Amino acid sequence: MHRANNAWATAVASAVACLLTQACVRTGGVKAVDAPRIPDIASDLATGNPSALSSAILVGTVSESGSGRAIVGASVLLTPQRESARVHASTDAFGGFVLKGINPGSYKVLVRYVGHYPFAGSFVARQGSVDTLRVSIKPAFVMQGRILTPTARACMPPDYNSTQLAEYITEMASGADSVVRASLEVPRVRKSQVYLVTNEAVCTRAWRTVDSTVKAANPMAPAKSVQRPLYVFRVGSYTAVSDPLARVAIYFFDEKWTYVNSLLY
Repeated sequence: MHRANNAWATAVASAVACLLTQACVRTGGVKAVDAPRIPDIASDLATGNPSALSSAILVGTVSESGSGRAIVGASVLLTPQRESARVHASTDAFGGFVLKGINPGSYKVLVRYVGHYPFAGSFVARQGSVDTLRVSIKPAFVMQGRILTPTARACMPPDYNSTQLAEYITEMASGADSVVRASLEVPRVRKSQVYLVTNEAVCTRAWRTVDSTVKAANPMAPAKSVQRPLYVFRVGSYTAVSDPLARVAIYFFDEKWTYVNSLLY
């Protein structure tokens, strides 16, 4: 089977390695200013702006629980519960965000930032409405010169994020989009063949395999790394691995634990 090219593997590994070093992640994983600010949307509400009248606008802030500091670069995603387009934004230099052109309807809200537990909620958009959402997310790990593990577990437990990852992997591996699946070199599987692994021995092996894969592809990766819990999924006979701290890729390995490819998300 043809393997992914080295350039792609190196790019993914470099991104992960960057997130594992102090150059990319500061204490608590937060790029912060003292207090979050909601962006000014006066221009979007100007008289005669048709988009402001026919759709909804959601503004808000994302801060870190405890410190109250604004988080820069957090991802804010609205997923419709019915047929409609997703709406996405990232927080600005003051932790604020604006989501424009939201079609009326019910949405799931997902806020994520590296090294923090995600926020999940709901939002109902109404025609011409302007709503405010202030989100506070809790750090999942503490950075003090090295990565510390909150527990001795090798496997991440089932949670909201694992459910989202499982749905994402299932859609890719069991859906009709053969082009994406073929480019990843992952076999097509049934929905029932994608599930979260809770076996500690399997998750420990997943950590060692991902760690060695990153170091082999990127000589700049840290020489020493501390094991921490991972999201590990069975995808038929394959294994998919995602790091909750450096969530830039899902690694795929075949039944012999040979690296196959990585999917950025």
